[in-house]
Amino acid sequence: MKWNDEMFEKIMLSYKNLLNNGWIKPPVRTLLYQLMGDYPDWDKKHYGQLCSFMQRKKDEGKLEYGLFSSSSGGAHTLVPTQKKIDEQIELWKNTTPVRLHKDNCLWLIFHEHEGMIPTLKKMFDYEVGSFSSQGQIRHEHLHEVMSEAEETLTELGGDEIRVIGIADYDIYGAKNIENGQGHIIRNHSEWIESNFTATFILYGITENQIKKVGLDANDEHQFDGWLQRYGLQAFRRDIRKLIGMNLKGGDA
Repeated sequence: MKWNDEMFEKIMLSYKNLLNNGWIKPPVRTLLYQLMGDYPDWDKKHYGQLCSFMQRKKDEGKLEYGLFSSSSGGAHTLVPTQKKIDEQIELWKNTTPVRLHKDNCLWLIFHEHEGMIPTLKKMFDYEVGSFSSQGQIRHEHLHEVMSEAEETLTELGGDEIRVIGIADYDIYGAKNIENGQGHIIRNHSEWIESNFTATFILYGITENQIKKVGLDANDEHQFDGWLQRYGLQAFRRDIRKLIGMNLKGGDA
């Protein structure tokens, strides 16, 4: 594997393929899985080298910042200009308010990758909320999200919050969960259900879902990588059916 300008061109072609398939600021791991599909010599073991190579290209001024998600990149707050305030007001004016879906419930999507949030928001036309744990047990953040969701549920007169859970295919997530593993995803589901009027529904990632896209079920895989293989439209269709949202042209 030669990390040179020719390699950079191949990487950016795969990045463009992701954008053409509907991704917004994809995680670097998603780019890796796209490369694995585009070129036979790519493998999961190249993830660290890919991250370092992309950062080097940013340092050289050959790759702009902001193209990829910045999960756990830190937090900040800046005082907005009047222009940004006006833009935000206009954005809120054009925002569709939240509504209930199947069974008079408020539906949310829980997953482990913060970097997936922009793509998920766009995928469901900004009608379904999503939140991430970053693969850690973080009850403080869960409490903040679920408390706000509970307030929304009460305001709308709904019956229950339903959380669709998506875990990585590893020993902390959905892999071998039936054999007692997956303590992080089980901890989140049990905590949510015991503290709120909510039901946690595990969507995956299951062994069958891994095999369906041609990945090795003996290995571990992350949601953002698996999703690149499964396809955004197929995933969108699955979730919309589960939630009871009307299918649109691209879902048929």
